[in-house]
Amino acid sequence: MSFVQSNIENSTPQLLELLPYPQQAADIVRPLLNSCTLEEYKHFLYMMYHYTKDSENKLQFAAEKSPLNELKKYFSHMAKEERGHYLLALKDYEALGGHIDTETMPASVKNFNDFWYRLGQKDCNEFLGALYVFESVASLVGGEIKALIGRLRVNKKQCRWLAVHAEADVGHGDEAAQMCSKYLHRNPQALLDAAAEATDMWCAVFVDAFTVKK
Repeated sequence: MSFVQSNIENSTPQLLELLPYPQQAADIVRPLLNSCTLEEYKHFLYMMYHYTKDSENKLQFAAEKSPLNELKKYFSHMAKEERGHYLLALKDYEALGGHIDTETMPASVKNFNDFWYRLGQKDCNEFLGALYVFESVASLVGGEIKALIGRLRVNKKQCRWLAVHAEADVGHGDEAAQMCSKYLHRNPQALLDAAAEATDMWCAVFVDAFTVKK
């Protein structure tokens, strides 16, 4: 059963302003998925290790900064959902014969982390807006992800990170949208501003992820 109750009210007109952000991010990552080579895929896994290594802590931070009990529970729930995902990227990379440098954090990931830990100063709605973007992209590029796996002929032990996120993020995106709809009224501008900046920060990580520096 979804964490979010099914009787949450329909999206408000203001929420429609938020909806283009995941699509904008998907439009940027889609051609990168379509042209991804095996070497770029390996670099993507390296980036996803670092990108998701701190995910549980980020969501616990959001829970601690949220004054409302339901939001605390929601972010804590999402923290548990993200637990250990970075290890999937590590195992996938190793299954492809590589060894990840686990100590050196890519600059775009550091910038992303710094962005997240600045959220919540105005309102906890900032976390909702940002999370909505991150959790909604996978469902928009599901076909491209499936095609990438087939084209590169990676086996199940080499694409666990992608498989888990392609499946789980569909539900997570729906839940995030419902929570945004429910709490948008508290501070609409904080939510929308965070979603806009989150799109830029997320795209920077993923463009970097599919770029092998020569």
